[in-house]
Amino acid sequence: MSGFYGEDLPLARRLGLNLTVDFARKWTTLGEVLVADNDAEIKIEACAMPAQFWRFTVRREDEDEGGTETLLVKTGSGSLRKYWPMAEAIASNMLDVEVVA
Repeated sequence: MSGFYGEDLPLARRLGLNLTVDFARKWTTLGEVLVADNDAEIKIEACAMPAQFWRFTVRREDEDEGGTETLLVKTGSGSLRKYWPMAEAIASNMLDVEVVA
């Protein structure tokens, strides 16, 4: 049985995610997506408790230092449709977060 919300199924299919895996109460990798505009890659993980939580591991070009960087983005509860645009924007270097001490 899939853990996806019904509203997320069209997007999950479009992204090529594993629709048959049950991610209840454990972090589960659902797939990896290539963001074509800059060769970034996003690994998508989810955990349902029963609310859904998402983790996106983004590997993208580091525009400041050169090379690549890996970022882990964790969400609160919500649908994939809610959080995917943010993950895609981060992968495309359209959204960045810095720690300021």
